Amino acid sequence: MQIARPGFVWPTEVWAVRNKAGFSLIELMITVMFLVIVASVSIPYITPVLRARDVDMAVRTVVWEMGRARQLSVDRRRDIRVTLATPRSITTAQRVSAAWTQVSQVELPGDMEFRIEQGVSKGPPKTPSSDYGILDPINLCDQHLVYFLPDGSAIEGSGQICSGVVYLARANELETSRAVTLFGSTGKMKRWRYVEGLWESP
Repeated sequence: MQIARPGFVWPTEVWAVRNKAGFSLIELMITVMFLVIVASVSIPYITPVLRARDVDMAVRTVVWEMGRARQLSVDRRRDIRVTLATPRSITTAQRVSAAWTQVSQVELPGDMEFRIEQGVSKGPPKTPSSDYGILDPINLCDQHLVYFLPDGSAIEGSGQICSGVVYLARANELETSRAVTLFGSTGKMKRWRYVEGLWESP
């Protein structure tokens, strides 16, 4: 048997009252302040990670959309057209009879664009003695258009095999420069990144 002194409250009774009342205003303020401090410390570290992710996702988007167009052409036995337009859109369409029907339209993630950043001195290697050049950020045979055939190859409007390059970057950030090259005879693509004056394939 517990005998309480006058004015004494057993701890179990204190916690019972506390649980019924919930959090106090002071406790809530302390929790909010703690979350604000954690967020302010984390944001400077999270932002570069997210921006780097956008660079990688932009390259993957180009490769994915063009690769998907090639596969659609093979699967459906139809000509598939891919249109790349500055600053950042990719539109895929298929030929139905004499008309073109849009299949999809996507945009590059974040603030990535089709662009050649100042400081890029040359294009990815095309042969041991030449490169793709840096005349235009979307440098395909018909400039911004390429057609995929059911045999997997890529051609220009005249029917000739089309090989080319597409450049991507974030404005005023040379280190984000990326490129995707297309080999027309096979329809295959290759990714590149610009590192200290040279194009490297990851």
